Amino acid sequence: MNPGSCANSLASMAQQDHKSVRSASRQARPDDPTDRVRLIQIEGTGDEARALVLRAADELGDMSVLELEVDFNPENPNDRGGLRDVLQSRGLVMQGFENERRAFCLVIRHADSPAVLDLSDLEAPLPMEAILEAAATLGAGESLFARTPCFPRPLLSLLDRRGLDWQVVEEPDGGGLVWVGRPD
Repeated sequence: MNPGSCANSLASMAQQDHKSVRSASRQARPDDPTDRVRLIQIEGTGDEARALVLRAADELGDMSVLELEVDFNPENPNDRGGLRDVLQSRGLVMQGFENERRAFCLVIRHADSPAVLDLSDLEAPLPMEAILEAAATLGAGESLFARTPCFPRPLLSLLDRRGLDWQVVEEPDGGGLVWVGRPD
């Protein structure tokens, strides 16, 4: 597949219309346009879908996390290329899980970026408390990622009051993919 057709396929097979919000402090900084969290849904299976996953992963910025919802099991033992191995050879780490809609989700990040806290099974207000507790330990320039069971609207004003940067993307199931960072 040539790069042009992959780009066209990514545009036609991927949906990126999920709610994404970021702190006013990040919006005010024109030197930091990077999305720290991104969610893409890829429809289809087979080599073309795998190529789209790898292309999206190649575009992943430093200290960012990408969540992909795909129609195939990335842990399938019959997977010829071993998606996890290919990503690992590129310095990326993949966490895979099945969501409530029976689609597979891949959370991909650079090996040197923080692991994603999976708080999606916790009842409110535990995810918010866990994020605030973890954020309190962040040093200047450090960040964290988390998955929450719902879009964490009440958390956002609390992060603002603490002077933290943040970005949240709403997942298809109503959950949240959260990035929190302490400015330098």
